[in-house]
Amino acid sequence: MFYETFRSRNNNYFEIAIGSESNFPTHLHSSIEIIYIIQGEVISTVNNNTCILHKHDVAVCLPFDIHSYTSYCDFKYLLITLSPEYIFDINNFAKSNFFSNAFFSCTDNFSNIIDKLYNSYLANDDHFVYKGYLYLLFAEIKEQLNHTQYKYSNESIALQKALIYINNNFDKEISLNIISYELKVSRTYLSKLINRQLNMSFSDYLNLHRISKAKDLLLDNYLNITEIALECGYDNSRTFDRAFKKIVGKTPKEFKYDLLKNNPDKER
Repeated sequence: MFYETFRSRNNNYFEIAIGSESNFPTHLHSSIEIIYIIQGEVISTVNNNTCILHKHDVAVCLPFDIHSYTSYCDFKYLLITLSPEYIFDINNFAKSNFFSNAFFSCTDNFSNIIDKLYNSYLANDDHFVYKGYLYLLFAEIKEQLNHTQYKYSNESIALQKALIYINNNFDKEISLNIISYELKVSRTYLSKLINRQLNMSFSDYLNLHRISKAKDLLLDNYLNITEIALECGYDNSRTFDRAFKKIVGKTPKEFKYDLLKNNPDKER
């Protein structure tokens, strides 16, 4: 099982992995993300567009695109994540453009590039090799998807700023009052905006974000449960346990036990 890696503090990275996680709740991050469906199907939403992705379909998310994945059956995917800074030209493109539709069916050329990139990654090739394949991949993506320069509405700007603030401050004391003060908007307006756009309350989204980070920290064996709780903005491990079990369906300890059982190489 592969969990989306939290990378907000690393400014230059590229990763590729095969996973089978069934759900990624509504979220955003500073990475570029490409998901390629290997088998099964998944309901994907990127910004305001929703699509049912099947085998060989692709979804592309640029930095701070609001997106989610939900599947009700077994599905397998290949996930590419990279910081925009990893490649200069891609960084420039991502800063000023967005895709009006983030989905397309994989072409033979795209599939061949994906295979070569993945095999190169497994072989631990030089970064110049990765970047060469990523240039080819993005050339194919631009060929398949319509892109245009950003034209933000006031609502989309406010929501994006709020989610970025949460992303940067989830480990601290945080509330709607604090965010609305920082963004200079009313608390009521911000609360309704989050509910309408994300289909969940502010507190639910904050907990999802914190637990997503906690999952990532549990992949390492250096921090104990209490330390992870504090790293993710919870006052104590009891509150963290309750929030984690509500979202994941098991306690952090149970989650870590299952993780180590299925991935013994993670034991340190």
